[in-house]
Amino acid sequence: MADTHPIKIMRIIARMNVGGPAIQITNMLNGLTPDQFEQRLYFGSCDAGEAEYISEIKDQSLLHRIPGFRRSIGGLSEISVLLHLTKEIRSFKPDVIHTHTAKAGFLGRLAAMLSRSPAKRVHTFHGHVLHGYFSPFLSSIYAMVERFLARHTDFIISVGPEIKADLLKFRIGIREKHKVIFPGISVGPRIPQDEARGELGLSPKKFTLAFIGRFTAIKRIDRIVELARLSKQNRLDVQLLCVGEGPELEKIRDVAELENLPMVFLGWRSDIERILSASDVLLLTSDNEGTPIASIQASLLGIPTVATNVGSLPDIVIAEQTGLLTALTVDDLFAALMRLYDDRQLLEDLGAQAKVFAQREFSLNRFLDDYQDLYRSLIG
Repeated sequence: MADTHPIKIMRIIARMNVGGPAIQITNMLNGLTPDQFEQRLYFGSCDAGEAEYISEIKDQSLLHRIPGFRRSIGGLSEISVLLHLTKEIRSFKPDVIHTHTAKAGFLGRLAAMLSRSPAKRVHTFHGHVLHGYFSPFLSSIYAMVERFLARHTDFIISVGPEIKADLLKFRIGIREKHKVIFPGISVGPRIPQDEARGELGLSPKKFTLAFIGRFTAIKRIDRIVELARLSKQNRLDVQLLCVGEGPELEKIRDVAELENLPMVFLGWRSDIERILSASDVLLLTSDNEGTPIASIQASLLGIPTVATNVGSLPDIVIAEQTGLLTALTVDDLFAALMRLYDDRQLLEDLGAQAKVFAQREFSLNRFLDDYQDLYRSLIG
């Protein structure tokens, strides 16, 4: 019998901040069996005010933190990180180098080239980075760099078909190299709503909306503030949970306090099942989204999503079936929320259908099977 060894996978990401990429990487580290896949994760440090998502990784020996590796770009630290990754590639001798998100994708694939490693190269795009994050000039430079890197990448993974279409539109990689793998997650049981609200110190009767994510410009938290204002003006019995942190948080919290808006700020939380169980609706107001994990988590718990119709959200939220999608205006968002506020049967029906859809399309087992098949096909 031929001697075989586990497929050696080197994962690289700039930071493991709480969010979709970190959750998906954690699921792969925990879910792929060690006798078939030997994994290591190389990562940097989070920015100030960000929570790190590494405590959920069962085998902490898989973690390798690289000094100076951060999300921000610039300085001599980039050269240090590049040399560190090159050294680790030569030492570990991976079969697959899998990079996640933009900066890690650049430095990781460049290190793979510099090390002359024969490892197969995989890069995952976790969102629509070509829209809304950079100026038009920087976006064009970024696209040019990604076109170069794509020529030296064996597979390009998108977490939704809209992201794949976006990349092909900008001529990043050829169609044969692209593959869509939806996120797959598992959640704990749904907690009775009264119990969850009691544990969080919330009003037991108010119609409860939840925003879960980073407080950044592209998430358009200003729309949530406007929705809170409209709720107050119309004397709606509403409370709006804001879960997360980020550069926009302090400004938003000051406005909410000054105007006495019905907003509750909970910071970063790991007990997402409790947050969602306490909620009637998940709210997303972004100008752009990849494949938001929070919406999948909500669906698995039977909580419908109201969101702007952007990015890959239509792949997660089936309009009028598992949630409501709107135009990019506060008026449209408010009208959608009022429909559910006034029609609790519609709210219940959307939640029930969301759960069935998410269990079928976004299961953790399907996600792990997709990646196992990908890695095995690469190694042949």
